[in-house]
Amino acid sequence: MNASQKAAEVLSTEAALASEALIFGTVQPASAAPAKWMLGKRLAAGLCTHALQPIETDEDWQRYLRHRIEIERGFGIDAEAARAMVETMRDRQHSLPIRWAFLMRGADAVGAVGLLRFEHADQVCGRLQDVDIFLAFRSQGLGNTLLDAVQAWARAEPTPATQLFVAADEDDWPLAWYERHGFTRLARVGKQPG
Repeated sequence: MNASQKAAEVLSTEAALASEALIFGTVQPASAAPAKWMLGKRLAAGLCTHALQPIETDEDWQRYLRHRIEIERGFGIDAEAARAMVETMRDRQHSLPIRWAFLMRGADAVGAVGLLRFEHADQVCGRLQDVDIFLAFRSQGLGNTLLDAVQAWARAEPTPATQLFVAADEDDWPLAWYERHGFTRLARVGKQPG
């Protein structure tokens, strides 16, 4: 690895950690217990034919909540806790440059994702949050479609992002999935409480 590549990797790691601190207020130190990896990817120009529909109205958020309750139930999280998670997401939109959007297939919302856009060291970066394909639409390759669509969204004007980050639990399958899609491990950090 040459000096320029090493400097770019350091910048990516710093930006990835900055995104964690923006969303959660802190970066948890990694411990011996399962932690999560911050991953990053340089964004290049690309073509995506799938659009994302912003989650903006109360009706949109209720639609998202119904899906989120169903998803969280599979992890043993009750409806009230899922509601609290969604309220936190909505609150973050007021204090951070983060927005959520549905992946649409016709009239059906088949998944959703959050994108935090932020500047770090004079570059615009993106951070994925809450990447989900809704249960009724899983195992159809739509996760790949959602990832393509959110990368196109991150590259969109007025100021395209040059890097994209995501956090993935080290003991869960999405880590390998992100790596297959060109993301590289940048920093091991502790899981956020809650």
